[in-house]
Amino acid sequence: MSVERGRSETNPLLRLSQLGQSIWYDYITRDLVASGRLARLIAEDGLRGMTSNPTIFEKAIAGSRLYDEDIRRLSDQGRAAGEIFDSLAVADVRAACDVFIPLYHQSGGADGFVSLEADGVAKFAASYAAVLAGIDAKAGALAAG
Repeated sequence: MSVERGRSETNPLLRLSQLGQSIWYDYITRDLVASGRLARLIAEDGLRGMTSNPTIFEKAIAGSRLYDEDIRRLSDQGRAAGEIFDSLAVADVRAACDVFIPLYHQSGGADGFVSLEADGVAKFAASYAAVLAGIDAKAGALAAG
């Protein structure tokens, strides 16, 4: 029995991947990326993509000191709370994207995506145009990096 086959028999996530399922993780935090745990989830557990939303980021920021320096720097620059939050979220998504790049290429673009819920889609959007403007702004910030 090969090592890869043995791992897939004991790891249900790898088995799901073999059956054609793309496993996504609904949780992005700076320490997940910085610690190397995200890379291990991709390599060892077959993680194929990742998503997040403002609530998850709020919990990540409140629960870690890894954001403190950036919050201070952005605050000192006179940024509003919403701008600081968006800047931190975009930085974390960009960092996660960097970790997923090899998988994206290996899968021919079928996997290796990271998504970020547009602010306010569910309950805070004043209009469809405002949501699209927010999506365009975040997409532009991600592409600029």
